[in-house]
This record gives sequence, C-alpha cells and structure tokens, in this order.
Amino acid sequence: MDHDFYWLFSRFWWLIFPLFWMGVMVMAHWSRHNRANRALDIVKSYADQGKDPPPDLMKNLQGDVGGWCGRGGWRYSPQRYLHRAILFGCLTLAFGAITFWHGDEAFEHHHGSGYLIATIVFAALTLSNALSLMFMSRVPPPYDRDGPPR
Repeated sequence: MDHDFYWLFSRFWWLIFPLFWMGVMVMAHWSRHNRANRALDIVKSYADQGKDPPPDLMKNLQGDVGGWCGRGGWRYSPQRYLHRAILFGCLTLAFGAITFWHGDEAFEHHHGSGYLIATIVFAALTLSNALSLMFMSRVPPPYDRDGPPR
C-alpha cells in the first residue's frame, strides 16, 4: 500500500498546484457570492421599510467606488501585476534551484529538463507582469461594458 501511494505521489505531485488553484478560485467565487447576498439583503431591508437606499450606499454596493478597485478596476490595477510578478518570480527561483542544484550525484540530466521548462515559463511570466507594471497607463481605463468612462 505504501509503495502505491509513493508511486502515485512521485508521478503526479504536480497536480497539487492546479488542485490548490481550483480551491482558491472556489473560495474567491464563494466569497463574492456571499458579498452579493449581503448587499442584496441590505437593499431589501430598505425596500421593506419603504425607503430608498442612500445613493452613497448604492454606489458602494455597485462597486463604483473611486480609485482602482471599483467595478472591473482590479484587473487593471498595478497591485495585481505586482503580486503576479512576485509570485512568478518566487516560482522561477524555486524551479531554478531545483533544476540546477544537484543534491544527488547520480542525478540524470534529462530528469531536470522538465524543471528547466517550468523555470523558463515562470521567468517569462515574471518578465511579462513586470513589464506590464512598468509600462501601464497611470490613468484608469474606461469601463469595457459596465458604464461610461470616468
């Protein structure tokens, strides 16, 4: 039984990353769903009382808050590019260390080529996000479908 689990883990260890990413995305969507339900409850409470919600509250609930983090703004924010550049930079360093550090003298060179490919891909993603951060417009872009430009 132990040999089967070892074989399974040693061959498919990379599945940890997509499974973790799927879990993170499920939690993000669940959180967004809960926030939308809470906002709907707030608006319903005002409607049950026969009152109009304050315009500032509606503006806030719809995501029309000033700055980069309004509706659709996070996808264009410099923080997103910075976070991605840092994440991919760390992954580049990790896979580069695995690729070029040979703790075992009997390490076959062709076994490290998969790590080298991952290192090159992560380095390209790091460079892409860093360049996007450096050359991005400092003026927020207009909404693509949610309303008029600011």
